[in-house]
Amino acid sequence: MKKHLEHTYYDEAMRYIYNAEELLKKAAPEEGYYTDLKYVKSAAGTAYAGIEKAAKWYAKLNGIELKGKNVEMIKDGLRKINKTALRNFVALYSEIHIAMYYEDNGRVKFVKDSFENAKEFIAYLKPYNQLAQY
Repeated sequence: MKKHLEHTYYDEAMRYIYNAEELLKKAAPEEGYYTDLKYVKSAAGTAYAGIEKAAKWYAKLNGIELKGKNVEMIKDGLRKINKTALRNFVALYSEIHIAMYYEDNGRVKFVKDSFENAKEFIAYLKPYNQLAQY
């Protein structure tokens, strides 16, 4: 049974990015760097969750069920479907999950560019939202 919902998978993934941007507002940028890395780390974790959600949803629409949080599993799934989506996911994993979350990269320009890249990745998948069964 197909239900009509105003809230789509695209909206859900973007909600994570917008929430992450709200967290960054608490990070107090100074001289090109965020001074409170706790909020950068929190924002990175939130943004990556949205990216991961979008990637898993896209794989599912293409008949590949991805369970768990293993990044290699996500990359393998995307590799079978779309090389552009794979390349974008790998770049975002490196930028947001590794550089921002684990390595504390708090450079304002890097963080903002990475979040814009995340929005572009999710927007790239938006047309496939029409295929989703709600």
